[in-house]
Amino acid sequence: MFRFFRFYSLHKFALALSLVAITTLSAAIWLLAQNIDRQNSQTLIADLRSANNEVIRDIERSFWDIKLADSQSNADNEIILGKNINLEESTLYNLDNNTLFGTNVLLLHNNKFYAKALFKTSTHEFEYWYPIARTFNLYNALTGKRAAILIDNENTTHGQPLTLAQAKNLTGDKTAFITVDGIKSHSWVLSVLPLILLVVVIAGVYLLTKWTRYSIAGTLHSGKTAPNDSSEVLTQINIKSALNNSNVALRVIDTNFGVILQNREYEKLTSVTLSKLNHPLCHESFGSIYCHTDECPVRSIVNGAKEVKREEIRFLPTGKKILVELHAYPLKDDNGKTIAVAEEIKDITGVHYTEEILRQTENQFTVFTDSLPFGVFIEDGLTHEIVYQNFYLKQLTGNTGFKEFIKGAEIIGADADNNVTEFQLMDSSGIIRYFNLHQFKFLGVNNRLKIGGLFVDNTRKKEIEHYRDVLAKAIEFTPVSIAILTPYFEFEFINPNFTEITGLTIENLFSKSISDIGLEYNGGKNIQKALDSVKAGKTWQGELQLNGKNRERIWVSASFTPVMFESKLQHILVILENITRRKEYEKELILAKNKAEESDRIKTTFLNNISHEIRTPLNAIIGFSSVLTDPHLGQFERSGFSDLIYKNSQELLQIIENLLEISQIEAGEIKISKTEFSVNALMNEIYSNFEEQERGSSRIKLSLRKEIFQDDLVVLSDPARIKQVLKHLLSNSFNFTPTGFVEFGYRLKDENNLLFYVVDSGIGIEPDKMDFIFNPFRQADSSSTRRHGGLGLGLAISKHVVEKMGGKIWMNSTPGSGTSVFFTIPFIPVKLKFENVNTGNGLKEFNWDGKTILIADDIDANFVFFKAALQKTKANLIWARNGLEALNYVRKGEPVNLILMDLVMPEMDGFEATRIIKSINQKLPVVGQTAYPETISSNKLAECGFDSVLEKPIRTHQMLMEIDRFLVN
Repeated sequence: MFRFFRFYSLHKFALALSLVAITTLSAAIWLLAQNIDRQNSQTLIADLRSANNEVIRDIERSFWDIKLADSQSNADNEIILGKNINLEESTLYNLDNNTLFGTNVLLLHNNKFYAKALFKTSTHEFEYWYPIARTFNLYNALTGKRAAILIDNENTTHGQPLTLAQAKNLTGDKTAFITVDGIKSHSWVLSVLPLILLVVVIAGVYLLTKWTRYSIAGTLHSGKTAPNDSSEVLTQINIKSALNNSNVALRVIDTNFGVILQNREYEKLTSVTLSKLNHPLCHESFGSIYCHTDECPVRSIVNGAKEVKREEIRFLPTGKKILVELHAYPLKDDNGKTIAVAEEIKDITGVHYTEEILRQTENQFTVFTDSLPFGVFIEDGLTHEIVYQNFYLKQLTGNTGFKEFIKGAEIIGADADNNVTEFQLMDSSGIIRYFNLHQFKFLGVNNRLKIGGLFVDNTRKKEIEHYRDVLAKAIEFTPVSIAILTPYFEFEFINPNFTEITGLTIENLFSKSISDIGLEYNGGKNIQKALDSVKAGKTWQGELQLNGKNRERIWVSASFTPVMFESKLQHILVILENITRRKEYEKELILAKNKAEESDRIKTTFLNNISHEIRTPLNAIIGFSSVLTDPHLGQFERSGFSDLIYKNSQELLQIIENLLEISQIEAGEIKISKTEFSVNALMNEIYSNFEEQERGSSRIKLSLRKEIFQDDLVVLSDPARIKQVLKHLLSNSFNFTPTGFVEFGYRLKDENNLLFYVVDSGIGIEPDKMDFIFNPFRQADSSSTRRHGGLGLGLAISKHVVEKMGGKIWMNSTPGSGTSVFFTIPFIPVKLKFENVNTGNGLKEFNWDGKTILIADDIDANFVFFKAALQKTKANLIWARNGLEALNYVRKGEPVNLILMDLVMPEMDGFEATRIIKSINQKLPVVGQTAYPETISSNKLAECGFDSVLEKPIRTHQMLMEIDRFLVN
């Protein structure tokens, strides 16, 4: 019982203390609310005052003539002049805040409120009344709020508005309130808060008392407390139902990467549903670039990470990429072991896109203002600090700051009505320049007042005004044709350029009507339309076709402008600009545009095809690779599947190589490496490759024709590129030849060109497709139902390669009969390096027994020749396959009496090797050998240390005599 009374005394004390605290809090909150409302009112009053000032400036700009003071009203009957007021029909109100409209008197006239203003000029001064509804309309448009003036018996439909000021009529029986909707007063809202807290505290104390009474009574009665059934409630909660009510996409993944639970938001995002029989792996339904890597969120959590938070790219089942915000965390059992991973996913693609658009818009604004040929700045309306300057202004001021820059400027003129000030100042080069400063006010972010400024260089205008008389005559020499007509359309003046384009002089045209001289081409009626427009006081602009000097047709951009005085037509100014060349350019641009659109369409088709072309071999590779793991597969089948995997791998590799090749071509990085090679050997190699690998079980007959049957046709070109082109052409022939034959070969076209060709009996190409068949990404059949695959790159690559080698490629084709493709390369024959070895000619025999000759040459056939030519000399021959091997042999200190050094070798050429060898052993003779004697400088040979040089083809006896000369000595 003692505990019971002690409990109630404690709670009474707590309740009293709470009442004191709430009372103190109420007073503090009331003062805070009053302060907030006061600040809001001051801000709104400042914004409304700025809008009113702008309305007054706009109205006074319309007072263009002082005679307006004698009129009854302006054009729209909204402005009332002071002397026209009938106070018997109107009501005056006293306003308690004269800062809003610059006056403390309002006029109610015809159910409209007007404010008084004073207009001053240098010679006149008068009062006028303007409707304050204009101010409210401008303010509402700028801020999005709703300002209005209400009589005390009017109500607003937008709740309780905020009152900025009030006005009473002279009799005091009516009150008008200037209010702003959309801004609620905080006083009553915050005042209610302590009352709510008081009710909550009383209710809490009451409930706590009741519960305690029941608890104490229960305890005294049974001596036990009520059981805690929270665990039972938790077991009854439907987890999936709770997750489905979440607005975040969520899925749960077990440690084997299987999706075991996902909510409705996740299914809405991915369109993937989960059933009892369908538990896909996480990467199958919504994978990312981190799948199967150590960065995988599931793997990271399983490996001990507490959580994974990041932005990443995810792939929807449709293949679409989206940017998501991922939060992955472990789900553990009672023992603290991670048994699953939860992924919370939020699609932020739209947000990212919006941020990117905003960034681009800001960049566009900056680029735009920085490109303007005049200065632009923005000034804070309160602090008057320059917050933005464009590039022109920074460059002009030298980054010293605009206000600092104009501090020493002289003001030479001002237009207060238009807020324009004219300055004269000296720039950094010491040149006097003139500028016009245009300033205007506007509301920026958060309705903060800003002042914008345009700083325009007016120096040129001043010069024009200074030389006005001189420049008036320059109209005669302008490149634009100018004519001045009377109100009756008769010629009064034409400049020389008018005569230049029409062939007509002022003597021929004076006092003649422009309608009567047949100036317009083919009897057009546009000039008459222009004259009718000018008659009505309107400027006509358009394009005309005229008869030129020699009766040729010319295009001009024409402008017919009326020159008015006191509302009467005085003259007509005709300006003609010859745009014939521009019209031609426009036609070319249209053609170029069509070509660009066609190119874009072609690339789109290519991108659509590339997926199919890559997936086809990739599907075979993956499919057959998985089948190979079957232990019941026979050896024969396993071998067949391996061949298919290899074939499709080669096809995929060829696609990738073609893509890399076309990218190098478009980047201009394709290279040609010319070298000596046997044409027949190359053709035999290509034939063998296609016969054994490419043709396979095809019934197509492949044949090779060679004009020169011996293997001694050696030319200088790029054999790899020639092989590449022939391979593309042969592949095309096999692809488009169902049955029949494919033949390729070469022949001498003329003394300067070697001709290669590929002929087949395939389906042929339609004539209308021949013009673009060599363009990249183009195919004769680009439809989705075509029978033949490919990306359309082979012929484009071949064309670029052939032209890079200095040749040409062309094609002849007949639909249904076959196709012939020809290409040429420059024919640069290389002399046979060596004459036939002839040791039975009766010449001098040499005996170099005990002598060692080091032969440095990278060609096997050359060493075979040397070995045969020196066989009877009994010399010991050592073969080095490049200059580096020859150098290493000499460095080892091995005995050598002479070196035969080829000049062109891989790794290290003969020049560098000879130079280093001579630095090691100056007395060791080195005899060079080259097939390009005319390109080798004798000075360079001497500098490197060559003792002699043999020219290819090497004559055997001459070589033996030269070697003997050094060995004997």
